[in-house]
Amino acid sequence: MSKLNKDSVLGTIIIIVSFCLVCSVLVSSAVVALGPFKEAAIANDRQVSILNVSGYKVEGSVAETYKKHIEAHLLDVEKGVFADSQVSKPEEIDEYRNPGAVSDIESVIVAERMIAEREYRCNTR
Repeated sequence: MSKLNKDSVLGTIIIIVSFCLVCSVLVSSAVVALGPFKEAAIANDRQVSILNVSGYKVEGSVAETYKKHIEAHLLDVEKGVFADSQVSKPEEIDEYRNPGAVSDIESVIVAERMIAEREYRCNTR
């Protein structure tokens, strides 16, 4: 069996392809490993946005402030009524996602503002 000459064109290509494969495996592994952190960051950002829209300042942790001031509901935008019955447990409402129900981000923003404004009005009375 002959030894591979690293200085040849074939040797260079083999080394480059091997290096690319190793790097792609490392990057893919990092993406999978960091997935839960990304989801937590998205949830935190969403809660901060809702708190800002509703006029509440973050006191301590974002999650504690959110639970203290915000009551989550599902909203049927077409009918203008709450649709909380679509989930079996009330604590699942914050995690509820129905991508087929919303075609654009404006509907989501309007719904979140409606809920936040309702909560703000209820808490200022």
